[in-house]
Amino acid sequence: MTIELVRLFKRDDYTIGRLFIDGKVFCDTLEPSVASGIIIPKGEYTIKVTYSPKFRRMLPLIDVPGREGIRIHRGNTVKDTKGCVIVGYNTRKGVVTSSELCETRLVEMLEKENEIKIIVK
Repeated sequence: MTIELVRLFKRDDYTIGRLFIDGKVFCDTLEPSVASGIIIPKGEYTIKVTYSPKFRRMLPLIDVPGREGIRIHRGNTVKDTKGCVIVGYNTRKGVVTSSELCETRLVEMLEKENEIKIIVK
């Protein structure tokens, strides 16, 4: 399975993107600003769904060299990201909504896969 994260709106305090799964739009994303220096660099990474002790549930873990604990998870504002990718729908400026639903659907899809890669653009 291939996931693409395309960053669309790079603002001073947040970044809004779109998540594609096998070429189809899945949801929007929220990340820290590019200027923050904690955003995932452009590139290709592997993903594994593993148990997160912090969140106490199974979540996608992105294998970013030199970084630990970079997950895809629910949240609403940039304060929820801490370098991770928040999934949801960008229905308001700088915010994603329906995040819990998107996370649940994503985890259900990814748990069935053996090999998952994400391309960050």
